[in-house]
Amino acid sequence: MVSIDTLVWNSDSIRGFIDAGDTPQPWTTRTGADLESFKQSLGLHEPFVDSHATLSDKKAELTAGVNVLPGDAVAACLRYGQRLLIDGVSQVPGTESVNAKGTVDFTDRRRFVGVYTQSRYEPRTL
Repeated sequence: MVSIDTLVWNSDSIRGFIDAGDTPQPWTTRTGADLESFKQSLGLHEPFVDSHATLSDKKAELTAGVNVLPGDAVAACLRYGQRLLIDGVSQVPGTESVNAKGTVDFTDRRRFVGVYTQSRYEPRTL
């Protein structure tokens, strides 16, 4: 038996993380914290192939197979470093109005292969 599944996923996202770890305390509503924001485009293509065979008789069954998971990913990311008041109501400018502080781009290829066996035995009952 052979089964094939494929995941194809493309996304564009903007995320932000408040880095308050190095912000001096005590924190007040006038305290500014670093805000690390990222604008990212991500594309994934991951087919999954499983092939296995089963041998059986009245008391035992043996299954053996192989899994293959190749994958490709491409990401392009812009990094924005900003400051944010941690008063609970302040907002930062949109990423369209701020210059990026850096970029990260990568292409990833991976190939995973797994081999497996399993057995089942039913002893005679007396």
